[in-house]
Amino acid sequence: MDANSLLHLFVYVLVIGCVFGLGLYLLSILPIPEPWKGWIRVAFIAIAVIFLMFWLLSLVGGAPVPKIR
Repeated sequence: MDANSLLHLFVYVLVIGCVFGLGLYLLSILPIPEPWKGWIRVAFIAIAVIFLMFWLLSLVGGAPVPKIR
């Protein structure tokens, strides 16, 4: 892995982390009743983990790292 693709990987992880972090932050400040807020938070985290697993599996499988355009 050369320096350019390592930089793309770092930027990609940083942006995805910021998007999911912002989503969790917005969910915590929205006035949603507590039973629904908990379920939405669990679903949001589950989607993020599934996305991360598929992305990491694509890296192991030899697929190119997606680049941000």
